[in-house]
Amino acid sequence: MTTVTVTISGRQFRLRCDDEQRTVRAAAEVETILELLRRDSADQSTPTLAMLAALNLAERNDALIEQRDAIVGYVSEQLRAMGAYLEEAMQRAVEATT
Repeated sequence: MTTVTVTISGRQFRLRCDDEQRTVRAAAEVETILELLRRDSADQSTPTLAMLAALNLAERNDALIEQRDAIVGYVSEQLRAMGAYLEEAMQRAVEATT
């Protein structure tokens, strides 16, 4: 575990993490989202903007999970189909030799 200092909304945070680069990237993403929200919603407080950023990130995460699940389902189906094809081919090869 290591400690990294990141800056978000002008405030520095010392964070303990397993992957320093991932934490720095995550902080940069939060900062980017906050800046975009700040431009679009200048009248909102920092806590409200932080909550909107968290919701934005949660929605992105949910979409990525759905994509991952769809990809895993597709790959699993393709592997099942390949396995069935190989079993059939092996059966035909055995029958051809007997």
